Amino acid sequence: MDPVEVEALARRVQAAVEVVELRRGALVAASGEWWEGPAADAFRDGLQERRARLAALADELGWLARSLLALAGALRAEQDDGLGRAS
Repeated sequence: MDPVEVEALARRVQAAVEVVELRRGALVAASGEWWEGPAADAFRDGLQERRARLAALADELGWLARSLLALAGALRAEQDDGLGRAS
């Protein structure tokens, strides 16, 4: 496994985190605060649930990105003979 490729994957996952966060933030604008009644309440509840799921997804993707960076570091350390030179 090439650490450079793993780091590139980590960057792509981090970019996905940013997209998810943007989508989650965009749902705030669609909240329909001026709207009243049972349908409005159900709509807002649905938006709140969707935002919570997107937050959980962003957390999981963030964990994956951090884990990939740790893996890349471990791979680099494995390739290093301890003297700063590649084996």
